[in-house]
Amino acid sequence: MTVPTVPLATTQAECDGWETPVDLDTGTVPLFPVNALPRVFAEYVKALVDFAEVPSDLPGVLTLGVTAAAIARKVRIQVRDGYAEPLNIFTAIAMPPGTRKSSVFADVTTPLVEYERELLDRMGPEIAEAQSRARVREKELAHAERMAAGGGTDASKWDNARRELARLVRETEVPAEPRILMADCTPEAVAQGLAEQGGRLAVFSPEGDVFALLKRYAKNGAANFEVYNKAHAGDELRVDRRHAPPITVPNPALTVAVCVQPDVLQGLARDRVFRERGLLARFLYAVPRSVIGNRTFDGQAVPAAVRQRYMDAVLWLCNWAAQSEPLTLSPDAAALWRDYALKVERERPAGGRFAQLRDWTGKLPGLVARLAGILHAAHGATAGRIGPAVDADTMAAAVQLGEHAASHALAAFGMMGTDPTLESAQILLEWMRRTHRVTFSTRDAYRENRTLKPELARQGLDVLVESGWIRPAVDAKRNGRPSERWEVYPRLGDPPA
Repeated sequence: MTVPTVPLATTQAECDGWETPVDLDTGTVPLFPVNALPRVFAEYVKALVDFAEVPSDLPGVLTLGVTAAAIARKVRIQVRDGYAEPLNIFTAIAMPPGTRKSSVFADVTTPLVEYERELLDRMGPEIAEAQSRARVREKELAHAERMAAGGGTDASKWDNARRELARLVRETEVPAEPRILMADCTPEAVAQGLAEQGGRLAVFSPEGDVFALLKRYAKNGAANFEVYNKAHAGDELRVDRRHAPPITVPNPALTVAVCVQPDVLQGLARDRVFRERGLLARFLYAVPRSVIGNRTFDGQAVPAAVRQRYMDAVLWLCNWAAQSEPLTLSPDAAALWRDYALKVERERPAGGRFAQLRDWTGKLPGLVARLAGILHAAHGATAGRIGPAVDADTMAAAVQLGEHAASHALAAFGMMGTDPTLESAQILLEWMRRTHRVTFSTRDAYRENRTLKPELARQGLDVLVESGWIRPAVDAKRNGRPSERWEVYPRLGDPPA
C-alpha cells in the first residue's frame, strides 16, 4: 500500500541516523471547544471531564443533544426569508469500549430523566382515570354485545346501546405515559413514540446501534430511513402498518445522541445505502482521541453547585413553553452565518477540503444555524428569558462548533473507508507510544495487540518500516537477514505537534 506523504512536524531532520518519519495519523482532530458553550454548561462539561477523565467531546456533544431534546419542536430558527431550521440534532460519538460512556451519559441526561419523572407525577392521576374509564366502557360494550346477540324483546334496545358504547370506546382517549427519552428501538417504535408524545422525542444510548437497527428492520430489502430522515427535517411523517392503523406525525422533531464503536463507522463503508439515503449526512460526528492509558483515577467529583446550575438550566428549558414565532438572527449574526455558508460552499468543489463530503457539508450551514439556536436557548435558560434574536457572539460560537464538527466529520467519513492495513499500523504506533517502546519483537507486537489478526499486524509492521517509525534492530542480524526485532524512532514519545 502507499502510506501518506505528510512529514512529521519536528525540530530536527535526523535523530541518530533516523530520517523524519511520515505522520500516519491522518485523522487528527481538534478538541471540543468547551468555551463555545454558555458558562453554566461549560463549567459542567469541564468538571465532568476532570472527574470522569474522558475526552471533552463526549460530555460536550451530549450537552448539545440534551439542550436540543429540551427545546425541540418548541421553536424554530429563521435564518432568512423563506428558510428556517428546527432545533433538534443528530449526534454520533465514536468511542471504543471501556471509556466510561455509560456513566457520562447517565450524568448528562439526568435533567431529562428528572423531567420525565415530573411529567409522570403530574399526569399520572389523569392517565389512571382515563385507563379506568376505558376499561369500564369496554366491559359495558362487551355486555351490550352479548345481550344484543341473545335476541329477545330487548334486543333492539341493547343493539342501540351497543352502537353508542362502541362510539364511546372509539372516542375514549388514554394519554400515553410521558416520555422524552428512548434507547435503541426500531424505526416503527420511534414513529409510534413520536405520535404518542406530540411529535417530540429523543433517542439517547451510550451503546447505541441505530445503524444496525435500521438495517435489521428493513422494508423490501432497503433499510427504513424515512422515520429518521423526516423526523430530523421536520417533514410530516406517515408510516403505514400492516396490522395497525397508520401513524401520522406533523412536524416531528427527533433528537438522537448515541455512541458507536469505531468499527461500526468503518463497517458503514460496506453499506452504501446509508449514505445514499442521506442518513449519514444528518449526524454531527465526534471522533475523539482515546485517553485510555493516561488516566490518573484521582479526579474530583463534579461540585454540587456546578451540577445544580446545569440541572436548573436544562429543566428550565424543558418547562419553557412552545413559541408561536421563530427565533431570528441579528444583522451581524446573519452576516456571520452567510460568510460561513459561503466559505463551506467554496470548499466543496473538486480539489477542495470538502470535495469528498458534499452530502454532509450540504447540511453544515443548516447545522450551524441549529447550533446557534440551541446555544441561544441555553444562554436564555441561565438568564431566565430567551430573547427573540440570536446575536453575533452566539453565532460565532456556533460557527466554532461547526468547524469542530467538520473536522470530526472528515475523520468519521475517513474511518468509514479506512484501509485496514494503515489502521493496523496506527494501532501499533499508538501501542509503541503508550508503552514507551525502544525496541520490541514481532512476537511482542502480536501478543500485546490481540485485537489485530496476525496477518494485519504483519502488514502494519511493514507500513511502520516503510514510513520510518521502526527499523530492524542493528544487533539482530543473522546471516545477513534481519531478525524479527525492531528499533523504534527515538522521538516517538514527543508530544504531538
